[in-house]
Amino acid sequence: MFLRLAQLGEVIISENNAELKQYEALLKSLKDRYSQYYLQNYAKYRLSAQDNLQKEIILTGDDKKLCDLLKDFDFIDKTEYQNLINEISSLKEADHSLSKESLLGEPYHNFNPRDYIGKPHSKIILLKERLEIILEKWKDSIKSVLKDPDCQKISRFYLQEDKKSCEDLINSRVRNYKSITP
Repeated sequence: MFLRLAQLGEVIISENNAELKQYEALLKSLKDRYSQYYLQNYAKYRLSAQDNLQKEIILTGDDKKLCDLLKDFDFIDKTEYQNLINEISSLKEADHSLSKESLLGEPYHNFNPRDYIGKPHSKIILLKERLEIILEKWKDSIKSVLKDPDCQKISRFYLQEDKKSCEDLINSRVRNYKSITP
């Protein structure tokens, strides 16, 4: 195929109509194959309108807000959470007006399928589940720390004033959380 394309200049100069028609057919089939490949990958790696709505719900939802509050605790590993939020945020909604005809007229629509070769396809429902799992792990970590005998011993030795400071800190976190939730 590439050898035939390399000879296109010679065929144009020879003005052989039969060969020109073959080249036109070859180019048309290549454009068709490319548009199918492009649209298939575009649909795979861009979000539908419904999935984009789910993305926005995740990014503004209670689980994310609570994670944003908890991630500041020193004993919480926030790397997995930050990577997940980056992955969700990087997802883009598809342009639903894109069609084979518009693609044949303009072959690039702010998407290069080659950029996605070997990359996993993110399903929004699985990303939501991953956020829920992270939140549950964090809750378990907090419960574990609070149940730790050493932590309980230390808390018994706090002065009343120190207890009040801790309670104030916890209450301020709860108030902050309640103020950002509708």
